[in-house]
Amino acid sequence: MSEPQPFDLAGDLPVGLVTLEASAGTGKTFSISGLVARHVAEGTDIGAILVVTFTKAAAAELRDRIRTKLEDCRLALAAVMNDRPWDDQDPVLTRVCDSDVEVRYLRFEAALADFDTAFIGTIHSFAQSLLAEQGSSSGTNPDAVLVEDISLIVEQATADVLSQRGVDGEPFVKPEPVSAAVKVVLQRETASIFPTRAEVEVTDRKKARAEPEDLAELAEVVEAVVERVGQIRSNRAVLGFDDILVLARDLAVSPASRAGVQRSMDRIDVALIDEFQDTDGVQWQLLHQLFGNKSLTLVGDPKQSIYRFRGADINSYLEAVKRSDHSFTLANNYRSDQRMLDGVEAFLSDASFGDERIRFVPVGCGREGLGHLETSRGCRSGLELRIVPDLAASAPVADAQIAHDVAVQIVDLLSTGATIPDENTGEIRRLRPGDIAVLVKAHSIAPAIQRNLRLGGVQSVVGKVGSVM
Repeated sequence: MSEPQPFDLAGDLPVGLVTLEASAGTGKTFSISGLVARHVAEGTDIGAILVVTFTKAAAAELRDRIRTKLEDCRLALAAVMNDRPWDDQDPVLTRVCDSDVEVRYLRFEAALADFDTAFIGTIHSFAQSLLAEQGSSSGTNPDAVLVEDISLIVEQATADVLSQRGVDGEPFVKPEPVSAAVKVVLQRETASIFPTRAEVEVTDRKKARAEPEDLAELAEVVEAVVERVGQIRSNRAVLGFDDILVLARDLAVSPASRAGVQRSMDRIDVALIDEFQDTDGVQWQLLHQLFGNKSLTLVGDPKQSIYRFRGADINSYLEAVKRSDHSFTLANNYRSDQRMLDGVEAFLSDASFGDERIRFVPVGCGREGLGHLETSRGCRSGLELRIVPDLAASAPVADAQIAHDVAVQIVDLLSTGATIPDENTGEIRRLRPGDIAVLVKAHSIAPAIQRNLRLGGVQSVVGKVGSVM
């Protein structure tokens, strides 16, 4: 896998299949909205642009940011035509305003008027709209109900199968690991359930970490529950989000329906796929089938493709990079100061992420003069690793030691006159409790840190909104 080249948002628009690596803080959303604006400036109708992302919240943010960027371009072009000042530091605006000003102004006027004709949404909503367009040829039950979470169906199917095993006098199996395994299988179209009885017969029992017969029996139970889930969903006419994607993919690749689907997608000239590292094999097959011969830009952070709990499939990412005509990376971070970036680079420089072909890529600091945390002992390092005093300690003891140490570090910073530049004015000021955030691996750990902070005279608030992931 060749090294990606730095991406220039004001350069020539890339054509074909493009991968754009965007590490955290490198301006991914800014780049996507900028690319949409660049395509509009070059004459692409807004209704011919498709932007797909992973969550509804991300889609809402993208829609807002793209509309704002289009309006910024329109206002900048109007300013140029009327000899008024405009933001010539924005690389997108600079490129948009470099020629054909009057023509481009009309293009952005039309794009804003027709903004709702652009598809900006999740991969699942796109698949749903594709199935709806194809109507009866999609093969879906028109009365089917879409449900976000099929956990209750999985639990019922597990209970049904295990109850029948009890009636038949078969050994007891705990339901929790069965349900967990079933959910994994249902999320992975190509998942295999093993070991089989045949595989057990040739197993070296001396090397096995569990009784092979027990594993084979568990695999059979999981397979039976998966089959039962399918029966329940069919009887109730229930579809999950994964079903929607599989149906759309099958519709796009089937010889019987492929031509009709392609005709309906002829209106799309440019497709931008956000958070591509979260794409699985089914989604990649669908996107490549529909837009592989058009302008298809895949934006994401491959280092996050190891997060399979979010549906990520590292093989989909690697296949896309292998097929790409151009591979770029966003080279600057706009959130962190240089010391933080240097610390992260020192820590991760030799690391790979799920595959040796996905390596850590250092980035530069995109914000000149970004201030630092200064303490009475001088400038603090951007990244510090602190080790618990007793590496042999039990988990509760280690958690208590960590909670105490975190509080000690915070109290020390606040009581010794540590300073930072004010975010609004840029003036140097004392560090405040509200400038500090503590991320914990579980909500249960937060109270201990809060108690230690209170003992040190520092007030804090525990947020329980959700996970940063």
